[in-house]
Amino acid sequence: WMTVVVVAFLTENCKEEKNVWELVVEKAQRWLQSNAGFVSFHLEKAKEFLLQTIPVRKASAKTCPQGHMLSLVTRDGSPWHCDSMTLCVGGCNGDGKHPHQSAWRCSHDWRVTSGGTCDFDLCGECVKQNRK
Repeated sequence: WMTVVVVAFLTENCKEEKNVWELVVEKAQRWLQSNAGFVSFHLEKAKEFLLQTIPVRKASAKTCPQGHMLSLVTRDGSPWHCDSMTLCVGGCNGDGKHPHQSAWRCSHDWRVTSGGTCDFDLCGECVKQNRK
């Protein structure tokens, strides 16, 4: 049951990160089909369960202005700045290493994914305050 619930959660609530979980879901679906059968029936039940028990994630998701998901990153020591700029509440409005602050980066950022076209970071304090 838990495998079906996880597959339902990922496919329904994490569509932006499909490139991260797609292979795992495919493997899980193959396993479910060979061991449990009636995958579509169980998947629909799992989706109903999720709708009743878990709040919709997208309402609180952190995104860049282009709608890409942001995630907490481990920085490599290179300079960065919070793209809230003058509205930044964490003191990261200029280029610097900002070791006192966490960094949230766009999933399509050129530093995250090869060929990425986005360049958007928020500091942890601005993320807490839901700033963009």
